[in-house]
Amino acid sequence: MSQLNFMVGGEAGQGVQSVGFILAKALARGGYHIFADQDYESRVRGGHNFYRVRASDSPISAIADDVDILVALNSETISLHQKELAPKGVIVFDAEKVKDVAGLKNAFGVPLDKLAMEQSGDKLMANTVALGAALGLARYDLEITGQVLREFFKGGEVAEKNIKAARAGYEYVRDNFKGDFD
Repeated sequence: MSQLNFMVGGEAGQGVQSVGFILAKALARGGYHIFADQDYESRVRGGHNFYRVRASDSPISAIADDVDILVALNSETISLHQKELAPKGVIVFDAEKVKDVAGLKNAFGVPLDKLAMEQSGDKLMANTVALGAALGLARYDLEITGQVLREFFKGGEVAEKNIKAARAGYEYVRDNFKGDFD
């Protein structure tokens, strides 16, 4: 990777800020230069929020316009941000919840809620499954992310469930993504 631009978007309360922070920290731990910013309309459940992370192997000082990986935790994120997608960028979304993606050639559906329930027993960890899927597309070292998740959740059962959820998303991409993302 010389440079990748991520965006995580969803409703307030879906863990957009947490996923963005963990993503940025994991990439920084891997030796990449990071520039991140966030936008939020509301601190209560419901308003659209997004978190952008730019990672590069050389110093950077701003966010880039084109998004390489858009993690859409709801359909509104796709509507609002699909125009920012790079030509070979990919949208990661929950294929079982978001159905209005006809005509989007770069949309890759991942059963986020289903994988979260299977691996952690809690669909609230769907955002962590999405994090793992984004890192799978980037072919990034998941062990570094596991370390960051353990720190973020202060170890214990919740951390381990989140690691399982991230691994599920990562492996789903590895086993199912057939698109053109270099």
